[in-house]
Amino acid sequence: MALSRPGKAFWVALVVASSLGAAGIGAAAWMRAPHTEPADGGPAPGKRLAELQKRFLEISKRDGDTAGIRRNVAAFVDRHPGHAGGHKLLGQIWLRAGKRGRAYRRLARSLELEPDQPETALLAGSIAYGRRNYETAARHYRTAVSHAKRNARAWQHLARAKLRLGDLAAAEASLNRALSLDSSAWKAYVTLAKVAERRSRPGRAVRRLRQALERLPVSEEDKRLELITRQARLLRADGRPSEALQVLESAPATARGELRLLSAVARSWAALGRPARAAERYERAFAESPERPELLVRAAKWRARAGDRDRARSHLSAARGLAPDLEIPDAVSRLLRKNGAGS
Repeated sequence: MALSRPGKAFWVALVVASSLGAAGIGAAAWMRAPHTEPADGGPAPGKRLAELQKRFLEISKRDGDTAGIRRNVAAFVDRHPGHAGGHKLLGQIWLRAGKRGRAYRRLARSLELEPDQPETALLAGSIAYGRRNYETAARHYRTAVSHAKRNARAWQHLARAKLRLGDLAAAEASLNRALSLDSSAWKAYVTLAKVAERRSRPGRAVRRLRQALERLPVSEEDKRLELITRQARLLRADGRPSEALQVLESAPATARGELRLLSAVARSWAALGRPARAAERYERAFAESPERPELLVRAAKWRARAGDRDRARSHLSAARGLAPDLEIPDAVSRLLRKNGAGS
């Protein structure tokens, strides 16, 4: 099972979320910073930083240009190089601009100055994780859990890094800790399924995904089909294709025509030694969506595997009639050239 890395939308959301948490800069670091009036009569560092933070949040919420606020915060950091909050804010701004390397260096410096910033450690760890530096990510996540032992999200992040490093025992322990703090953490069950799969225990992985689905919030319904098709794949790997078909039947009605669902159903029928049933599923889907000739190509593949080459050719001919430039996969062409059912 592939482990995905975060995309651009993830980083934007993470910057805003970390900005909102603990006043966005680490309230403890702010409170320990000097608040006396400077000699030139300007605002105290803590007050000035709070103003800059507020402006950055406003700009982020309207997806505005951060160049101006970045210059202001950089000037603040130059003037107060020992202020952890300033480095963090500058790191957040660089991350918002897509400059992860610069963002990471500022966040790391903030943590050097003030280690007790679990949200900053999570942010730094997520940047390292996104850059595939899993050892560094795990180090930051360990910092986060050491300062926020009851933060279930931090334990889940640590588990993901440990899984990437191949430390399955540590990953499982961190996930169990996360679930002891938040039993509704559905993503923890998804990661436990990955641990089980890495241990070649597909049955346990299926159970973990079932637990994830039971806890999937309404706001994450778009993940349901992904988890269901994963379950089906694991059930096939465990020699239970009939159960895989039952699981696939629970897919949302709105997903009935999606290729990944159709493919999962077809593979499950094939695992039962019934490729003709796989073809029928694509044929029904095409009947419901006749503007999708690619469904006929897939039906042709399974008809060829079932030994019904005449019907397979008929499907391909109909598909080309609808879309003359439609590309026919080499695998389908090879099946039609073979004698018998094909492979």
